[in-house]
Amino acid sequence: MDLRHCLSSYPLDDAAAPLLVLIFELISIEEGMLIHGYMLKIGIGAYVEMGMMELASELFDEMEDTKVKPNNCTLVNILSACARIEALSQATTLVDMYSKCGNIEKATRVFRSTSRKDISIWNSIISGLSTRGFGE
Repeated sequence: MDLRHCLSSYPLDDAAAPLLVLIFELISIEEGMLIHGYMLKIGIGAYVEMGMMELASELFDEMEDTKVKPNNCTLVNILSACARIEALSQATTLVDMYSKCGNIEKATRVFRSTSRKDISIWNSIISGLSTRGFGE
């Protein structure tokens, strides 16, 4: 089995993948898997801290796929990511609903109170403002 081929599907940077291959080949597959799991856990925490919730979620999915068990810190981090993603989704829904109901004042209030704005919430507020005559 070619370990380089197996690792090519993982989102590792150019330095990490060859390092894991060396560990797998020179030390043991078990040690390599432990290090890989540790890297996933650190990555999830780093992505959450940087506000990259979708990437944290993708790494958590990879942990499940590779049978890496999350520790307490990993679970807290992924729960925080899920809460932030859900809060942003709810804010986008509220902006969209208020805009469609004609209450641009409440839509803009929700938009302004949202600390992390993604493309969805921007689209909702722009669409709402433009359909209510505030397109300039």
